[in-house]
Amino acid sequence: MIGPALLLATLVGSRITIEPAGKIYQDDVVTILVTSDKVLSDYTAGTRITTGNLTNVRREMFRRVPNAPPIVVFSATPIAPGLAWVEATISDYADKPVDQIPRVTFDVAPDLARASDDPNQIFRSQAAAKRFPLFIRTGADRARAFVGQRIEIWWEAVTTQKSLEYPTFYPKIENAPEISSFRSSSPLTVDASQPPPWHTQIVRLAVVAKKPGVLHVPERLIDLVDRAPDGTETRVRRWSTPVDIEAVPLPAEAARLPVGHFKIECRAVHERSIYWPSVGVDIFGSGDLTAIDFPRPVRTPYPIIVTKTDHWEAWDANHSRWIYEVHSHDPLTVTMPELTFEYFDPDAQKIEGIGCEKNPVLIRTDETPVAPAARMKDSDPVPPLRGDWHAPAIAGVFAAIGLAMVFFAMRR
Repeated sequence: MIGPALLLATLVGSRITIEPAGKIYQDDVVTILVTSDKVLSDYTAGTRITTGNLTNVRREMFRRVPNAPPIVVFSATPIAPGLAWVEATISDYADKPVDQIPRVTFDVAPDLARASDDPNQIFRSQAAAKRFPLFIRTGADRARAFVGQRIEIWWEAVTTQKSLEYPTFYPKIENAPEISSFRSSSPLTVDASQPPPWHTQIVRLAVVAKKPGVLHVPERLIDLVDRAPDGTETRVRRWSTPVDIEAVPLPAEAARLPVGHFKIECRAVHERSIYWPSVGVDIFGSGDLTAIDFPRPVRTPYPIIVTKTDHWEAWDANHSRWIYEVHSHDPLTVTMPELTFEYFDPDAQKIEGIGCEKNPVLIRTDETPVAPAARMKDSDPVPPLRGDWHAPAIAGVFAAIGLAMVFFAMRR
């Protein structure tokens, strides 16, 4: 189905048509229709537009209407209130200009959602302007953060329309290519504290800046559908507001430490074991733990093997689990040596240390203790565990195969 502006563009020669046809606001999606009989149906790259006071310019589609010049559709976002303009150049396969479409200017009105913090006031302004009752805000829990410090960003969509359907939303943040924690979306909730009640949905994203500079949260196009009870649909497109967060470097002595607030838990995984008694160490906190190397304990007369685990309970970047195994073939009772963990506290702006409140006691049990003279040296090979039947069984299988081969050879 062809809209009025699109139909008008097909009835004239080379021209630029701007939608929406009425008043354009700062959070609107501006649709630019470029019409020219010089546009080649298979060469839309030859259609270029130059703009003023517009950003996020992108080519949307190519339309060919019977008995009319083809149309190339672009979309863009106003940068600020004031005058905006668009002009277009059509080129051939050799990139030679064949048509120049004159500049079209239009006014951009301020975003009504930025004029007030009161949703009711915003909705009244939108109703007076005959706009769909919806606004979107972007925010962050801090305007300045250290590199590696967790920053929580949110997008809040507020509307009076309960029938509004939200699409999947995956924002991309500059200077934070890796998501350090979580992405979640709350369902529509009703706030009836002031008439009329409004409904909100919030998308949250936790990130960390990877390097000093500006962590830029750009405008995001939110494409929504309002589905009425009678089945009619209204497409609503809005741009969110941008946010910039300053990322500052860590002090040199804390450059390799995690940033945030943390706690540590230590508990025996196998307190009594005929194999390797083990301790599980969990670190929880508000910072990124994916790249840390947990320190080894002090030197002991028995080897302690440290491994990091991807246990299902330690799935995200704010939880790290380590397993400490005491490797000894002798029965022993051992108290795990002190374990400490250092991190940078961004609020106190200093390095802090935490450790296990109580070091677990581990016991290796054995039904037949090994005599002191028979104890292994570090250079001795590790013998098989008691009850290890694998080696004799394998030897028996090979012996049976050899006897069978001799028997069949004699039969021949």
